[in-house]
Amino acid sequence: MSSSLSAIYSAENSLMLNQVAMNITNDNISNEGTKGYCDQTVNTSELTSLGEGGETGTNVNAAGSGAVIDSISRNVDSYLDSYYRSQNSISSYYSEYSNSTSTIQDAVNGLSGSGLTTDLNSFYSAADTLSSDPTDSTTRTAFVQSAENVASDFNSISSQLSTYRASIVGDGTDAESLSQSAVTQNCNSLNTDLKSLASLNSTIASSSTGGVTPNNLLDQRDQLLDDMSQYAPLTVTQNSNNTANVSLGNVNLVNGGTQVGVLQTTLGDASDPATVQICDSNGNAIVSNANSLITSGKIGADLELGGSDPNSLSINSYINNLNTLATSFAQQVNTIQEGGQYTDNSTNPATLSTTNMNDIFVQSPATQTATYPLTAADITVNQNVINDPFQVAAASATSAANATGDGSNALLLYQSSKTSIAGLNNQTTQQYMDTLNGTIGTQIQNITNNASSSSTIVSQIATQKGTASGVNLDEELSNLIEYQNQYEASAKVLNAVEASLQALITAVS
Repeated sequence: MSSSLSAIYSAENSLMLNQVAMNITNDNISNEGTKGYCDQTVNTSELTSLGEGGETGTNVNAAGSGAVIDSISRNVDSYLDSYYRSQNSISSYYSEYSNSTSTIQDAVNGLSGSGLTTDLNSFYSAADTLSSDPTDSTTRTAFVQSAENVASDFNSISSQLSTYRASIVGDGTDAESLSQSAVTQNCNSLNTDLKSLASLNSTIASSSTGGVTPNNLLDQRDQLLDDMSQYAPLTVTQNSNNTANVSLGNVNLVNGGTQVGVLQTTLGDASDPATVQICDSNGNAIVSNANSLITSGKIGADLELGGSDPNSLSINSYINNLNTLATSFAQQVNTIQEGGQYTDNSTNPATLSTTNMNDIFVQSPATQTATYPLTAADITVNQNVINDPFQVAAASATSAANATGDGSNALLLYQSSKTSIAGLNNQTTQQYMDTLNGTIGTQIQNITNNASSSSTIVSQIATQKGTASGVNLDEELSNLIEYQNQYEASAKVLNAVEASLQALITAVS
């Protein structure tokens, strides 16, 4: 009778075990396309019991006792998870960078084609025409208009770049622009994920008691960690209770069920408008400037794009180059202007004069004489020259007072297009723009190539993760058939034992 009862117990245990295994297999199949889901495996071992005679502390294999479920594990590869997150941070950095290069490229295009290059050529051409006919008011007006076009180009490109930079890191003076910037939005998104992780950690810890592993919660945790990796180079540490700590550099952001670090953006200065701080839950700064810790991810790209590193493709670096071009060009033109004579129409007949000479290019608001350095944002044509184009010093300083038809100084303006300028690395204005275009074009191409290659690497790692952790339908269907066969066999054993017992009871009665 004892052996029959043992057989019944073993068969029932096998039924339950295989039922659980079929449920897990069905769950795997159902979640084959679910993002973040990890394939689960039922781990079993032979069931043991106390040895005969009831000796305490002596566990021996009990023949016929069946099997027991030790655990239901997730098929994960911790190395691939860590590698994916580090590469995803790099890929997100280049992707964010690459997405921004289109705006920078538009600004670069503003230097060439129908932009600044064309208007500079028109300016020099107008100076050539003026040198041939300096007494014609229409010719002089056309020259002044060409100068205004050049200043307008500088203003427009600078404004475009400054506005775009403000959208990424703010403008360094306006808290509202910083709060609406991309770097702040990305910091806020990361903070939301950090808060969610801390909450999920608490749930995981409370669900991991008694040897139970909450696989569905661990799937959510790993998916959240993958998402967080797009923002910054985070370090993840696994705890024994299945929770995960997250840090930036050596600064903890999440410790178990508590978010101990919050990323906040604060106003910087003109060079670096946004500073990322790591603060505690009360808003006190743990790290007053964490920019150097954020070397990848979307936030890293935002900081570099909006920063002042002269060796990287930053918007500020491009603006500085543009300012250098504007001030060097203006100074060259104004120096030639100051070395000539303008036509004073207040006399009758008109005479040449150098009294109260006006510079052609000045800062806005307009002044009579330029102060250097100018910037691309504030360069403008002197209003006095606009009001009276005869203020342009077309004549040489050595010409007689009545030689109003002299255009030799205007000819120098035309010839200056071929003159190297010390402030432009001893290049002409056109050579400087060509060099700038080439440098930025190369940087943009490098970023585009890096974005493409890093994206490919992440895709390859994701495929490897899918192979290691994803659901293989062929394998699951094979397992399902195996468990069904085992279930049916156990059921037959149970039916046979029950039939034997029933026959024995009938015989005895």
